Amino acid sequence: MMQIVAGIDALDIPALIAESNRKILLHAAVYGPFAQSAPHCEAFAKALRKNDFERLDIIALQDDQPWVPSFFQALRPQSTPDEQLKTINASLRFIEDLEEAYPERVHLYPLRTFPCQPILVIDDTVIFGQYAHCSTHAAHGAWGMIKTDVRKLFDWAEANDIPSSATNEEIAAYRLIAECRHAMNGGRQ
Repeated sequence: MMQIVAGIDALDIPALIAESNRKILLHAAVYGPFAQSAPHCEAFAKALRKNDFERLDIIALQDDQPWVPSFFQALRPQSTPDEQLKTINASLRFIEDLEEAYPERVHLYPLRTFPCQPILVIDDTVIFGQYAHCSTHAAHGAWGMIKTDVRKLFDWAEANDIPSSATNEEIAAYRLIAECRHAMNGGRQ
């Protein structure tokens, strides 16, 4: 099943996070807005406290990449270098707080390659948006959601091989999962 909506709020991300039973992967560069949102914070706590919950993987922007200023031209237009650093630091504080509270379940992957789009994977739901050179932030853009077998797609990405029997929808979802795997591996296949 595939769905497109206007604005990420239409997908009720906190509810999806709170209902997660297995795994969450965040590939959205910066997470300060999550830290400022009580519903998001409560949702992460609820998921991470579940006995069967496996892990929260977070691919996060660092300030040590030469392309960070260019990326911020799309992520936060007109932001100053000081504002960019504050945004990155707020994101990292949020992640550090989660790591401290749930050290066995929260895993950070420093973002080493230029991110193509924001992607959230919550169990077998893949959510994706787009960055744009626009004064309106990504949260207000078009967002898609695909229900799929995420483990199978990660296996395909690991093997770097798509079976000939794959459907068009599986291939579309695979591209998103392959992008996450690429970022988690520091830009290596």
